[in-house]
Amino acid sequence: MMRKIALLIVVLSASGGMLKAQDSKRMLSEANALYRQGQYAKADSMYRLVLPEKKMSAEATYNLGDALYRQQKWDEAANAFKQAAEGTTDSDLQSDAYHNLGNTSFQKEDYKGAVDAYKQALRLNPERDDTRYNLTSAMRQLQQQQQEQQQQNQDDKNENEDKEEQDKQDKQDQGDKGEDQDDKNGGDDQEKDQNEESDKQEENKPGENGKEQEAKPHQISKEDAEKILDALNQKEKNIQQSLQKKKKDDGKSKPIEKDW
Repeated sequence: MMRKIALLIVVLSASGGMLKAQDSKRMLSEANALYRQGQYAKADSMYRLVLPEKKMSAEATYNLGDALYRQQKWDEAANAFKQAAEGTTDSDLQSDAYHNLGNTSFQKEDYKGAVDAYKQALRLNPERDDTRYNLTSAMRQLQQQQQEQQQQNQDDKNENEDKEEQDKQDKQDQGDKGEDQDDKNGGDDQEKDQNEESDKQEENKPGENGKEQEAKPHQISKEDAEKILDALNQKEKNIQQSLQKKKKDDGKSKPIEKDW
């Protein structure tokens, strides 16, 4: 089979990219056979060779989309189904193409695109129960998706509002903290002044380190105190004796001096 594909490619190049009608039909038949066998990648390659023939392009493009769908190449498959629907006037083929376009969009979780494609398929063929069923499923998924999106938007809005509120609260707390720090510094200064005043008063109070303590007489021993006391008593005794003697002398009569 690979030899045939390679040979056909050479023929295409030699003939300027155009295939004869019988060759196109044969290749389309072979591509369909490969598709039925589940060899979607080979069928994909074969369908692409048939595409240049305008007469077969819509059908081949549709089959190509089917092969790509089986390979889960959603974007390429959707593009092929869309081209197939727009490239033919056959309403049945168009309806099939839009139906499969809806299936591909559903796989991509593009539920709005799926709903639109299924509706288009039903317009072309209102009797399609499978399309109607798929449309109901897609509409349900679309509604759920929209609700989740709305909820997500609301959550994001609430989160932003909470963040803004938290930022405002943080700024307010920061301001209050600054005021508290100023009050604390003021209180510290006041406490410092009070402590300095208290220290000054403590210095003026009598005590071990006060000035009055320094003015106290020097402590003397008991023996020295007794000696000082005896000396004072003896001095007082001498004074008393001296006074008595003087008094006695004053009581004697003195000679009268004549004033010649």
